[in-house]
Amino acid sequence: MWTGSAGDQFASAFYGMIDTATGVLNCASAGQLGIIVVRGTEWESLSCNSAQLGEGPDASFEAFGYELQPGEALVVFTDGVRDARDKKGQPLGESGVAEALLGKTHLPADQMAQLVRERLDTHAGGPARDDATLLVVKHTPA
Repeated sequence: MWTGSAGDQFASAFYGMIDTATGVLNCASAGQLGIIVVRGTEWESLSCNSAQLGEGPDASFEAFGYELQPGEALVVFTDGVRDARDKKGQPLGESGVAEALLGKTHLPADQMAQLVRERLDTHAGGPARDDATLLVVKHTPA
């Protein structure tokens, strides 16, 4: 991306591999993505700010890992979700995404994603103005 643009194009990215038998996640991210794990009525942030793709030729991205437990959901979303503002200028934030899912991890991943989209639309007073990409992955018990 660095060599193929005028230096003014950037992208966020998430790359992860999950061992479906153990729930072990190995991943790396670029940019300012929201990354959370939701379990029952609790949630945890795995987010880390890093360079965006296209920021420079020497940008590096650190890998990290997490062991998803059965019943937990991994939720990854772009800054268009996290930074969506309400009428008072308050961002939805990671906590707003998490609150939409607390106590809902029994639902299928697509229904959990729909709950976040509804929360985003309600918070922002309509459709998101920025990109709003969302991924929900559940670790279901064998």
